[in-house]
Amino acid sequence: INPKGYVPALTLDDGSLLGEGPAIVQYLADLKPDSGLLPKVGDIARYHVIEWLGYINSEMHKTFSPLFAADEPDTVKADARAKLAKRFEFVGKMLTGRDYLMGANFTVADAYLFVMTSWAIFQKIAVPRSVADFRARVTARPAVHRALKAEGLAA
Repeated sequence: INPKGYVPALTLDDGSLLGEGPAIVQYLADLKPDSGLLPKVGDIARYHVIEWLGYINSEMHKTFSPLFAADEPDTVKADARAKLAKRFEFVGKMLTGRDYLMGANFTVADAYLFVMTSWAIFQKIAVPRSVADFRARVTARPAVHRALKAEGLAA
């Protein structure tokens, strides 16, 4: 359904299409402003969450692309793995001593990072201990477990 030819895409109630993960998660969070998934407009924490969304999208998500392409040369895949290891190392440093990217509060950026940790497992990319601990905390969240179960990714 995405004219760009890839996911994600969300068809809205009015029939319009919203694409790109960071836009979709901000839209969904804004539907439930009291959820805490995205701080309110004007709160500097909101813009730090958006900063994280940008980093995860451009520096992590897109770097995974060659690893999912069967026709990419092994040298390209090795380069992507090396870049991802550095990116996860940076995220690991930022998570040290924190439960989530923004500290104690789970946000849409954490949800996006969680997906990247899932891809890291699938692609056998080692992550720092603080990232693995983050993944375990997110996995233990009841809503995450329900979502994983609904997708057939958990029992």
